[in-house]
Amino acid sequence: MHPSASQVPLLSVRDITELRDYYLPLKRLDEAAILTNITARHRLRARDIERRKRIPVGLPPSN
Repeated sequence: MHPSASQVPLLSVRDITELRDYYLPLKRLDEAAILTNITARHRLRARDIERRKRIPVGLPPSN
């Protein structure tokens, strides 16, 4: 019998990760696919960093 949410109200990140690993099938990637994914994420992060540099931060000047 599975415990209900009220019986385990303090799930941790590790708990969720363990549940995810159990219920979701793993997709095995080779090294090239992993490097492709990392490169794509890096490109997106770099783009976002550059975009954020152009956006003013803080409150607009008051007149």
